[in-house]
Amino acid sequence: MADPARWEAEPEPLGIEPTATGHPAVEAALARLAVLDGAPVTGHAAVYEDVHGSLTEVLAALDREDEEQDEDPPGATRPGEATKSSSTARS
Repeated sequence: MADPARWEAEPEPLGIEPTATGHPAVEAALARLAVLDGAPVTGHAAVYEDVHGSLTEVLAALDREDEEQDEDPPGATRPGEATKSSSTARS
């Protein structure tokens, strides 16, 4: 039979340090995980949800930046497309 005292033991810290990412917003989100070290499991879900939300926001911001960079600047043409002035000049 399981020892009931085993389930009442104090949580032990894991002592795991997150790997540096070089991205300040990601670093801040991962630093939030430090509160879990040695904390009771009952509080973990809220912290994980907070960190997940922060990382989701970081990824969404990166996607927006990529989309903005992918947009053509005004007056730009893609290969095989003629500009309005060159197409009217040929007519």
